[in-house]
Amino acid sequence: MKFHSLMLPHGTLIPVIVGSLVWLALGSLALLGLIGLSLLEQLFLLAPLVITPLSLPLLRILEQQPLQYALYRAIRAGQPVCALLAAVAFLLPPGLPAGALALAWLGLTGLAALLGLLRLVARASFDTKELVIDASLAYLAIGGGWLVLSRLGINPLGFDETIILLTAVHFHYAGFAAPLITGLTGHALSAANRSQKLYRGSALGVIAGTPLVAAGITLSPLVEVVGAVILATSLAGIAYLTRYLVLRVITGTLARTFLTISAVCLLAGMLFTYLYALGEFSGYPLVSIPQMVIIHGMLNSLGFALFGLLGWTAIYGASAGV
Repeated sequence: MKFHSLMLPHGTLIPVIVGSLVWLALGSLALLGLIGLSLLEQLFLLAPLVITPLSLPLLRILEQQPLQYALYRAIRAGQPVCALLAAVAFLLPPGLPAGALALAWLGLTGLAALLGLLRLVARASFDTKELVIDASLAYLAIGGGWLVLSRLGINPLGFDETIILLTAVHFHYAGFAAPLITGLTGHALSAANRSQKLYRGSALGVIAGTPLVAAGITLSPLVEVVGAVILATSLAGIAYLTRYLVLRVITGTLARTFLTISAVCLLAGMLFTYLYALGEFSGYPLVSIPQMVIIHGMLNSLGFALFGLLGWTAIYGASAGV
């Protein structure tokens, strides 16, 4: 299926391949004990090295104004270098040198947030499928800010390093990848003239749930639980729409396989979100944070985000000859 006029730029996969090789090399070195990278740090680095270069070409750049397009081109050009600097920052102990390297990624994500704002202002209309993409760009910058705090070794409000890095991870996956995939799902549904009612509610829930979860960590467990339930339920709705509506209008075997894996992993990951929220609300933890990192984190990053973006890349790339 071909959606509108969007085609992926040439050379789309080069930064993805390079980033993947770097990520696999770092993971291998960590597995051999040659460098000290935790699983959480490796999951985070997947975002700048692989998830972001996969995501950027999927923005609807052909519908943007010249200023937006120029900003987009600058972001794409700077992403590989800024991602590599972020990776190097994790090879250093927390402090000024590591924080200075991470600033490059914050700067890039700040440009992404500006692009989202320009898109929103230029559009001047309430289009849920575009609004959720704008939000994804804004949330990416928040994730960049928490990355800098992590690498500087700063502990705001007494949070330990794990919570700070988890917040950075949260805004790169739940805050960036998930809303972008949600926006792409909305465009597919619109192109196929499918019902938008469930989609609009789910998309708005994705936008609201992400900051609520983060705010709940600071404000109260109740807010965190409410945010987690809203986010999990909304993403479950996106998984349902993908599996039972979007896949019906897609013919490519590779794209269908990737999106099916993504939807299944998303539902499984949201199950653990419900269990974690229930444990927080009841005061009797059902899933620990280390378990959430291993199970929920891998399902969301490698399963939902990576395969979801690969699926959409297969759809658009087929029409562009990528």
